[in-house]
Amino acid sequence: MNPNTAPLRDLLAQINRLNSVLDGRRKKQRKSVLDALITVMTENAITVQDLLAAGAPSSSAMRPDGPLDGRSVVRPKYRDPATGRTWSGRGRMPIWMTQAIESGRKRKDFELAR
Repeated sequence: MNPNTAPLRDLLAQINRLNSVLDGRRKKQRKSVLDALITVMTENAITVQDLLAAGAPSSSAMRPDGPLDGRSVVRPKYRDPATGRTWSGRGRMPIWMTQAIESGRKRKDFELAR
C-alpha cells in the first residue's frame, strides 16, 4: 500500500494496528525488565527505599514539574519489609497491608522512622 495514495481510512486502520503491536511489545519488554530488576533487588536485599536513598529519582522527580495532577508528593509512612512497597498513609489502605493486618500484624509494624 502506497501511503501517498491510500485512502485515509486505510491509513488510520494501519496506524491503529501498529499502535496495538507497539503497545504489546512495550508491555512485554517492560515486564521482562521489571522481572530482572526484581530478581537483582531480591538477590541483593535492595528495597525501593534503598534506591531512593542512593539517589535514584522518584517517579515524580523524573518529571521536571513534579506530579502531573498538581498534587504534592507525600513521603511514605509505611513500608512492607518483604517487598519494599510503600504507602503514604493517605487514601485506601493497600492490599499488602490489609492482608498483613488480617493475618495479625499491626499497622505500626510497618511504620518508617521519620
